[in-house]
Amino acid sequence: MIYVYDGTWNGMMTLVHRTARDGALPNDILRFSPNGSSGVLLDSTEVRSDPSLAEATAAVLEERLGRRWMSEASLALMSEEKGIDLAVWRCLSRLWKEGAGAAADLAAPCMGAVLHAARRSFRELHRWMGLIRFRDVGGVYYAPFAPDCDVLPLLAGHFRSRLPARWVLHDTGRGRAALHEAGRWFLTDAALPAHLRITREEEVCQALWQEFFRSTAVRERISAKRQSNFLPRKTWAYLIEKPGAASWGRSG
Repeated sequence: MIYVYDGTWNGMMTLVHRTARDGALPNDILRFSPNGSSGVLLDSTEVRSDPSLAEATAAVLEERLGRRWMSEASLALMSEEKGIDLAVWRCLSRLWKEGAGAAADLAAPCMGAVLHAARRSFRELHRWMGLIRFRDVGGVYYAPFAPDCDVLPLLAGHFRSRLPARWVLHDTGRGRAALHEAGRWFLTDAALPAHLRITREEEVCQALWQEFFRSTAVRERISAKRQSNFLPRKTWAYLIEKPGAASWGRSG
């Protein structure tokens, strides 16, 4: 049996409940395509997220497995690695049947896959926590970025408690954004303007930051290769202090 769901945590919890209720053993678990269709020609079963059911299922699982493994499973799904959905389902199913002690069996393919994927998402999350650069575009702080893993919800929660202003975190690769205002945030797939203009004050602040960045560097010791070891080149386009990113959103 092939199951298809939306790739969210609520979707996975709904799927776990559905398969447990039906005594089903998935051969594969796929995600809906961006337009909402399964894209699967073979016989498959679609599972739509049920937030209430998902919350109840997660509460029961956490009570039995502990918060750590629920967190690992959630992070693993965010990695979007091939086959991770089935691995997470198998991991949670085994832990439910055998108890949290089964987590010690790291030789089990599903356990190893979940832990590897979770570590990847965790590293990506912490990388962008330090690399997000907000720009003032006129009453709203806007930060574009393109993470490898779907860590937008976690980053939104991180900045919610640290930046009370109106802001937008834009995952340009997935075409999704987190909008924050008055202490609350929500996700949207709505298209954002392709070209947002930064304010004059923002231009001045960026110029000062770039000058500080240049003046504190020792020219003879600058090494792009070493910089890329700590800051992957894919992130440079979103860093105000890096060459090439400075002209983003300028009016001139």
